[in-house]
Parts: sequence; C-alpha cells; structure tokens
Amino acid sequence: MPTDLSHGALVKVAHMASEPELPGEIHVHVVGWLEGMTRAEIDDLETWTQHMVTRGLDCKYICRPAQDRRVNKTSGEVTYRYSCAGFVEAAYQHAGVRLVVDETRVPPVSLETVRRVWAHLLGDFPEDKLKLVLKVLGLPVEEEPWPVLLPGYLLRALAQKRAGLPYQPVAADLSFAG
Repeated sequence: MPTDLSHGALVKVAHMASEPELPGEIHVHVVGWLEGMTRAEIDDLETWTQHMVTRGLDCKYICRPAQDRRVNKTSGEVTYRYSCAGFVEAAYQHAGVRLVVDETRVPPVSLETVRRVWAHLLGDFPEDKLKLVLKVLGLPVEEEPWPVLLPGYLLRALAQKRAGLPYQPVAADLSFAG
C-alpha cells in the first residue's frame, strides 16, 4: 500500500459521502490499510471498489446500518447504501477480511457523538428537521443511543495484527490518534 501520502494531498478515491463521489477526489487527512494482505485479497478489494464505481448513482449514503443492499420488488433494481466506514468495511469483506465485529456489537453512541462525526450532514437543523434527517440516515431519535460503525473503529482495526480481527471496538475508540 502507498506510504508516500502526505496530509492534505489530493487523491483519487471511491468516496462514500452524503453525495457519493464514485470516483472522486479528497484531501488526505488520514490513511490506513491492513498489513499482510495477499495479492488475491488486494485484487478482490480493488475489483469490488471498481464495480461500485461503475454503479455510481445506485449508491446512497446512510449512517446505520453501515451497509445495506435493497432490491425493489417491482423493478428488481438494486440500490446500495453505505456510510463512509460501511463502504470501507464492505470492500474488505469482499476480499474475505472482516475488520470489525458485527455492527450490533459496537458501543452505542449518543446524538452528541453523531453530530460531531457527521457535522457536515447534520449542520444546524432545527429539532423537527434534525429528527427527519436522522431518521433518513437510519438514526431514529427514539432508538438513541445507536450502535454505529464509526471511522475510528476501522482505523483501530487496521492497526491490529490480522489475528486480532475482527476488532471489538470500545467507547474510547471514537477517535484515532495513531
């Protein structure tokens, strides 16, 4: 995997965001990868990502569940929904690697945490609009706190030895500082 990426560098990515950019470009603020992947696993991960890039607009953003596949019963059309962390987790799963335990087993997080993680999505909505936006993102307020796959959990998982996977996050893993 690349080691010459510096903070702020502009890189091409398959970026799952509120408006999916498949492909897109973002400025690097953190990089992680799993050491010791086989060439076949890397090829599988890249093939899946490229397949998702070709699907483009069939992908929608959601916070919970972190990854979801829906089939329209009438048309048979398939829609994929991912959070940024769910998109990465799905790519690794396609390569046969489970980074983090099942989402139902991660520490539940509060609305305050969700607002920090997804500040770009939630902005300063009035309470009635915020409830609607949260529901669309898979976070109905009546179910708070929510088990949500957060980016910090993936970064902790990627820092593990392969034998330590899938990683079981703890509440302190909300952020990652190396």
